[in-house]
Amino acid sequence: MMSPGDSAIFKTSADSLFEKTFQTTLPGYVKPGSSIIFQVKLQRIIPKSVQDSLEHLRDIEMRKEEFVKIEKFLQQNNMDVMPTENGAYMVISKPGTGNFPAKGDTVFIAYTGRLLDGTIFDQSVNKTPPFSFISGENMVIAGLEECIPFLNKGAIARIVLPSDLGYGAEAYGHLPGYSTLVFDIEILDVNPGNRELKIVN
Repeated sequence: MMSPGDSAIFKTSADSLFEKTFQTTLPGYVKPGSSIIFQVKLQRIIPKSVQDSLEHLRDIEMRKEEFVKIEKFLQQNNMDVMPTENGAYMVISKPGTGNFPAKGDTVFIAYTGRLLDGTIFDQSVNKTPPFSFISGENMVIAGLEECIPFLNKGAIARIVLPSDLGYGAEAYGHLPGYSTLVFDIEILDVNPGNRELKIVN
Protein backbone atom coordinates (compact mmCIF):
# COMPACT_ATOMS: atom_id res chain seq x y z
CA MET A 1 0.00 0.00 0.00
CA MET A 2 3.06 2.28 -0.15
CA SER A 3 4.71 4.13 -3.01
CA PRO A 4 8.31 5.36 -3.34
CA GLY A 5 8.87 8.30 -1.02
CA ASP A 6 6.11 7.28 1.42
CA SER A 7 6.83 6.99 5.14
CA ALA A 8 4.90 4.89 7.65
CA ILE A 9 4.93 3.61 11.19
CA PHE A 10 4.24 -0.09 11.78
CA LYS A 11 3.29 -1.44 15.17
CA THR A 12 3.32 -5.20 15.72
CA SER A 13 3.29 -7.78 18.50
CA ALA A 14 6.81 -8.65 19.64
CA ASP A 15 5.77 -12.24 20.39
CA SER A 16 4.39 -12.73 16.88
CA LEU A 17 7.30 -10.96 15.20
CA PHE A 18 10.02 -13.10 16.78
CA GLU A 19 8.08 -16.36 16.60
CA LYS A 20 6.61 -16.14 13.08
CA THR A 21 8.90 -13.76 11.21
CA PHE A 22 12.29 -14.27 12.85
CA GLN A 23 11.45 -17.88 13.80
CA THR A 24 13.16 -17.66 17.15
CA THR A 25 12.31 -17.20 20.80
CA LEU A 26 11.66 -13.82 22.36
CA PRO A 27 14.99 -12.31 23.55
CA GLY A 28 15.38 -11.54 27.22
CA TYR A 29 15.41 -7.79 26.73
CA VAL A 30 11.89 -7.81 25.20
CA LYS A 31 8.95 -8.31 27.56
CA PRO A 32 6.25 -10.82 26.52
CA GLY A 33 3.13 -9.07 25.26
CA SER A 34 4.97 -5.87 24.31
CA SER A 35 4.84 -4.14 20.95
CA ILE A 36 7.59 -3.19 18.53
CA ILE A 37 7.37 -0.08 16.37
CA PHE A 38 9.09 0.28 12.98
CA GLN A 39 9.58 3.62 11.24
CA VAL A 40 9.77 2.85 7.52
CA LYS A 41 10.47 4.90 4.41
CA LEU A 42 10.03 3.26 1.01
CA GLN A 43 12.94 4.41 -1.14
CA ARG A 44 12.37 2.53 -4.39
CA ILE A 45 10.70 -0.48 -5.98
CA ILE A 46 12.74 -2.74 -8.24
CA PRO A 47 10.79 -4.93 -10.70
CA LYS A 48 11.37 -8.63 -10.21
CA SER A 49 12.86 -9.03 -13.68
CA VAL A 50 15.45 -6.35 -12.95
CA GLN A 51 16.25 -7.82 -9.53
CA ASP A 52 16.69 -11.28 -11.06
CA SER A 53 19.12 -9.84 -13.61
CA LEU A 54 21.10 -8.04 -10.89
CA GLU A 55 21.31 -11.23 -8.82
CA HIS A 56 22.43 -13.19 -11.88
CA LEU A 57 25.23 -10.68 -12.57
CA ARG A 58 26.27 -10.77 -8.91
CA ASP A 59 26.35 -14.58 -9.04
CA ILE A 60 28.63 -14.49 -12.07
CA GLU A 61 31.03 -12.05 -10.40
CA MET A 62 31.09 -14.03 -7.14
CA ARG A 63 31.86 -17.26 -9.00
CA LYS A 64 34.66 -15.57 -10.92
CA GLU A 65 36.19 -14.39 -7.65
CA GLU A 66 35.83 -17.88 -6.16
CA PHE A 67 37.62 -19.57 -9.04
CA VAL A 68 40.50 -17.09 -8.90
CA LYS A 69 40.94 -18.03 -5.24
CA ILE A 70 40.71 -21.75 -6.08
CA GLU A 71 43.40 -21.46 -8.75
CA LYS A 72 45.68 -19.67 -6.30
CA PHE A 73 45.09 -22.35 -3.65
CA LEU A 74 45.80 -25.17 -6.13
CA GLN A 75 49.09 -23.56 -7.17
CA GLN A 76 50.19 -22.91 -3.59
CA ASN A 77 49.45 -26.52 -2.61
CA ASN A 78 50.93 -28.16 -5.72
CA MET A 79 47.58 -29.64 -6.76
CA ASP A 80 48.34 -29.86 -10.47
CA VAL A 81 45.29 -31.90 -11.45
CA MET A 82 42.44 -31.59 -13.90
CA PRO A 83 38.99 -31.03 -12.40
CA THR A 84 36.35 -33.73 -12.51
CA GLU A 85 33.43 -33.44 -14.91
CA ASN A 86 31.57 -31.20 -12.44
CA GLY A 87 34.55 -29.15 -11.27
CA ALA A 88 35.96 -30.92 -8.19
CA TYR A 89 39.73 -31.26 -7.68
CA MET A 90 41.20 -34.36 -6.05
CA VAL A 91 44.73 -35.50 -5.22
CA ILE A 92 45.20 -39.03 -3.85
CA SER A 93 48.22 -39.09 -1.54
CA LYS A 94 47.82 -42.76 -0.61
CA PRO A 95 46.03 -45.32 -2.81
CA GLY A 96 43.71 -47.79 -1.12
CA THR A 97 42.97 -51.45 -1.73
CA GLY A 98 39.89 -53.48 -2.51
CA ASN A 99 36.63 -52.52 -4.14
CA PHE A 100 35.60 -48.96 -4.82
CA PRO A 101 32.29 -47.74 -3.31
CA ALA A 102 29.26 -48.44 -5.46
CA LYS A 103 25.76 -47.08 -5.12
CA GLY A 104 24.17 -48.56 -2.01
CA ASP A 105 27.46 -49.33 -0.25
CA THR A 106 28.09 -47.86 3.19
CA VAL A 107 31.30 -45.83 3.33
CA PHE A 108 33.10 -45.04 6.60
CA ILE A 109 35.39 -42.03 6.48
CA ALA A 110 37.62 -39.86 8.65
CA TYR A 111 37.74 -36.26 7.46
CA THR A 112 38.68 -32.68 8.20
CA GLY A 113 36.84 -29.92 6.35
CA ARG A 114 38.50 -26.53 5.91
CA LEU A 115 37.95 -23.27 4.07
CA LEU A 116 40.61 -22.00 1.68
CA ASP A 117 42.15 -19.91 4.46
CA GLY A 118 42.67 -23.04 6.59
CA THR A 119 39.75 -22.47 8.97
CA ILE A 120 38.35 -25.84 10.12
CA PHE A 121 34.56 -25.92 9.87
CA ASP A 122 33.98 -29.61 10.54
CA GLN A 123 35.91 -32.78 11.37
CA SER A 124 35.28 -36.35 12.40
CA VAL A 125 37.94 -36.58 15.12
CA ASN A 126 36.82 -38.77 18.05
CA LYS A 127 33.46 -39.55 16.45
CA THR A 128 32.20 -42.94 17.62
CA PRO A 129 31.09 -44.75 15.57
CA PRO A 130 32.98 -43.23 12.61
CA PHE A 131 31.07 -41.01 10.21
CA SER A 132 29.37 -43.07 7.53
CA PHE A 133 26.94 -42.61 4.67
CA ILE A 134 25.34 -44.68 1.94
CA SER A 135 26.87 -43.93 -1.44
CA GLY A 136 24.46 -42.61 -4.05
CA GLU A 137 21.73 -41.65 -1.57
CA ASN A 138 22.55 -37.91 -1.43
CA MET A 139 23.37 -38.13 2.29
CA VAL A 140 26.44 -35.91 1.79
CA ILE A 141 27.12 -32.85 -0.36
CA ALA A 142 27.34 -33.28 -4.13
CA GLY A 143 31.13 -32.95 -4.31
CA LEU A 144 31.71 -35.83 -1.90
CA GLU A 145 29.16 -37.97 -3.72
CA GLU A 146 31.14 -37.37 -6.90
CA CYS A 147 34.64 -38.01 -5.52
CA ILE A 148 34.24 -40.78 -2.92
CA PRO A 149 33.49 -43.51 -5.53
CA PHE A 150 37.09 -43.07 -6.77
CA LEU A 151 38.54 -43.89 -3.33
CA ASN A 152 38.71 -47.41 -1.91
CA LYS A 153 39.53 -48.64 1.61
CA GLY A 154 42.69 -47.08 3.03
CA ALA A 155 42.88 -44.29 0.45
CA ILE A 156 43.83 -40.81 1.65
CA ALA A 157 42.99 -37.81 -0.50
CA ARG A 158 42.54 -34.06 -0.52
CA ILE A 159 39.43 -32.78 -2.29
CA VAL A 160 38.71 -29.17 -3.23
CA LEU A 161 35.05 -28.41 -3.92
CA PRO A 162 33.72 -25.20 -5.47
CA SER A 163 30.66 -23.83 -3.69
CA ASP A 164 28.23 -25.24 -6.25
CA LEU A 165 29.37 -28.72 -5.18
CA GLY A 166 29.17 -27.77 -1.50
CA TYR A 167 26.62 -25.52 0.17
CA GLY A 168 26.03 -23.11 -2.68
CA ALA A 169 25.65 -19.36 -2.96
CA GLU A 170 23.75 -18.86 0.29
CA ALA A 171 25.20 -18.89 3.79
CA TYR A 172 24.92 -22.25 5.53
CA GLY A 173 25.20 -22.11 9.30
CA HIS A 174 28.50 -20.34 10.02
CA LEU A 175 29.73 -20.83 6.44
CA PRO A 176 29.49 -17.78 4.15
CA GLY A 177 27.91 -18.06 0.74
CA TYR A 178 30.20 -19.15 -2.09
CA SER A 179 32.46 -21.06 0.31
CA THR A 180 35.01 -23.32 -1.37
CA LEU A 181 35.50 -26.45 0.76
CA VAL A 182 38.72 -28.41 1.23
CA PHE A 183 38.41 -31.94 2.62
CA ASP A 184 41.24 -34.20 3.79
CA ILE A 185 39.69 -37.66 3.75
CA GLU A 186 40.66 -41.22 4.65
CA ILE A 187 38.43 -44.12 3.65
CA LEU A 188 38.20 -46.35 6.72
CA ASP A 189 35.99 -49.06 5.25
CA VAL A 190 33.54 -49.86 2.49
CA ASN A 191 30.67 -52.23 3.28
CA PRO A 192 28.74 -53.63 0.33
CA GLY A 193 25.05 -52.85 0.53
CA ASN A 194 24.00 -56.48 0.77
CA ARG A 195 26.07 -57.20 3.90
CA GLU A 196 25.41 -56.52 7.54
CA LEU A 197 27.11 -53.27 8.61
CA LYS A 198 30.10 -53.48 10.90
CA ILE A 199 31.65 -50.88 13.15
CA VAL A 200 35.20 -49.80 12.37
CA ASN A 201 37.54 -49.38 15.31
